[in-house]
Amino acid sequence: MDGLADYDKNEGFVDGAVTLTWQTKEMTNDRGRRLVIDENDVNMSGFVLAASIVAGELQRTKVLPEMDAYRYSTISTLAIDNGQATGGYVPSESTILKKLYYDIAAVQDVVGDNTPLVITMATKVAAIRQHQQEIRHHGFQTGRCDPEGEIPGR
Repeated sequence: MDGLADYDKNEGFVDGAVTLTWQTKEMTNDRGRRLVIDENDVNMSGFVLAASIVAGELQRTKVLPEMDAYRYSTISTLAIDNGQATGGYVPSESTILKKLYYDIAAVQDVVGDNTPLVITMATKVAAIRQHQQEIRHHGFQTGRCDPEGEIPGR
C-alpha cells in the first residue's frame, strides 16, 4: 500500500495503489451439523424466519468460535515452527505480567510503538491476569488497552 502524499487543490489527490494478496488455506477437518426444526415449533412467522434465526445462532455461538480457535492454533503453530514465537509457557500469577510485557515489546520492535495491538488469551489465562492489581495500572483492561499506558522497562 502506498503511503500519504501531498494534496494539490488543483490536481487533487495523488494516485496510490493497494495490492491485495492472500493464500488459500484448507481446513483439516470437515465439520458440520444437521439441524431439524420441528414444524410444530415454527409459529406464524414461517419456516424461513425460524431457519434463518437458528442458522445465525449456530454461526454466532458455535461455528465462528471454533473457526477462531482453529485459526489461532494454526497461526501459533506456524509461528513456533518458524522461530517467531515460543510455545510451552504455563501461565502463573508470578510470571504472566512479565511475559506479557516482553511479548508486547517483541511485537512492538517489529511493528512500532504506535500500532494498536489486540491481545487474545484463554479465559483461564485472563482470570489469572484479572486478579493482578499491577496490570490495571499500566493501561490494560478487559476489552481494551489504553495506548498511553506505560510498559515498565520500555
